[in-house]
Amino acid sequence: MCQFLNVSRSCFYDGLKRPKTEREKENEELIDHLKTLFLEGRETYGTLRLKRKLEDLGYTVSRRRVGRLMKRAGLICNSSVTSSIRFDVTIQALNSFFRCVTSTNGRKSYHPLIALRFKIAHWCS
Repeated sequence: MCQFLNVSRSCFYDGLKRPKTEREKENEELIDHLKTLFLEGRETYGTLRLKRKLEDLGYTVSRRRVGRLMKRAGLICNSSVTSSIRFDVTIQALNSFFRCVTSTNGRKSYHPLIALRFKIAHWCS
């Protein structure tokens, strides 16, 4: 291992015995706070929101540092609407937001992109 890292054996073992720095201790403490805040936010909080929550607790951190610590802790934000919130799409909701397009055969249908997005076929009142 020492040959692979290109360090002497004494340096390698000295590094293992060395106490943690203040920054490493603070990072571990921040990671613990990040995990609890992240779970309280239903895994939807990103770096900016977590940074603000940490500032409320009295920590001064940058958004980039929060991102690095999140990556180290394995916290991945699920903030996209499709993965975190499932909507029940009803005909009334679709009719209130989108207009129907009449096709060539006289049947009413939605625009093809809307039909693909909401997985609907030929709905219309």
